Amino acid sequence: METEKNKKKDSIMMRILKDILFYSVIIGSVLVIRNYVIKPVYVQGESMNPTFYDGETGLSFVPGKDSLERNEVVIIDTSGYKNGMQYYIIKRVIGLPGEHIKLSGKSIYINGELFKDEYGTFEKDMDSLEVALGDDEYFCLGDNRSHSSDSRIYGPFKVENIVAHGFWKFPLPNLYGLFRN
Repeated sequence: METEKNKKKDSIMMRILKDILFYSVIIGSVLVIRNYVIKPVYVQGESMNPTFYDGETGLSFVPGKDSLERNEVVIIDTSGYKNGMQYYIIKRVIGLPGEHIKLSGKSIYINGELFKDEYGTFEKDMDSLEVALGDDEYFCLGDNRSHSSDSRIYGPFKVENIVAHGFWKFPLPNLYGLFRN
């Protein structure tokens, strides 16, 4: 009789351990995918209008950020810049490492040549600015140039602060603040 009780206890304990292991693997897999493969993105504000609007959700890829291209959308971790708070912003790559960027009015010049800006919208002229990018720096702007905190405010973004690239709109439920930082 006593051995049956022990077997039953062992069976219950084994089931609990299997459940813990199962859920640990699931949670671990989700965290690995979220941090190293794809990152869910929640757009806040109007800095990327008309491309992306406040409240839109989507996915962004984490790997491959060493080979970013001009006009690519990126997700940037702003900790270490200006206010020191950690939050993520979505912007568009304009200037690549080693380039010279000049802003004047509604025009952008890259290495002295006028850049054909296909995404930028303006309500007013931009303040004049000239920046020489380092070997690991990118100049990024919001598409809504008149309402964006971007490289004009923060300065060039270092590659290690770019946490993901690309943005594919995809309606995602906001489960327990999954998108909040």
